[in-house]
Amino acid sequence: MRKISANYVFPVSVPPVRNGVIVLDDQDRITEIVDPGSHFRETAGLEYYNGVLVPSFIVFVEYARRDSVENTIESVFYMLAGPFKRAGCKIIVLSFSGKRFLLDITVETIREVTPEYPFPNPVFIIDEDSIISLFDFFPPATGGTGKLSPMELFVRQLKRITLDAATLAGLQRETGSLDIGKKPGVQLISPYDFEQWRPAKNAQIQTLVR
Repeated sequence: MRKISANYVFPVSVPPVRNGVIVLDDQDRITEIVDPGSHFRETAGLEYYNGVLVPSFIVFVEYARRDSVENTIESVFYMLAGPFKRAGCKIIVLSFSGKRFLLDITVETIREVTPEYPFPNPVFIIDEDSIISLFDFFPPATGGTGKLSPMELFVRQLKRITLDAATLAGLQRETGSLDIGKKPGVQLISPYDFEQWRPAKNAQIQTLVR
């Protein structure tokens, strides 16, 4: 069993939990999300981090290299796996050479899916020269956010690349949110700007649970 906590836990499916504790079994499946309220205290065996804990990301990508027909899906997978893993991603749904594939970065598997597989709008359009970073997933707020608070805007952006994406990919029962019974992976974003409710300018993402 493993217990992980941070300043805030963002389950995505429910409101964020201050000083929340994620409890996982030996297979990294979530068994409990603890809301300590005002009674939080660090205990033996608890891993506590400064920052926020979020599910691993799921992204939809169109590979735009014009000569992509000369590459194989395996070569493209290994080209993308490193940068996207460093950016906190677990799964890529990839449009490549007229086909669509589901790439699981954590266990390095490739599965072709039907051409009708739904793609959201927008998708990430990349080629071999693209550099993916954490901040690609959380762009600065622009007009049209209505009455959303900074925290609500962050949650909306986070949900787009976690639970919403998992639902489109048909994976919502297994990943996409920090819910009991799931194995979504856990990412730490640190440092985090709690005034603006977004990753700080020098933020890094660290995989705590794959």
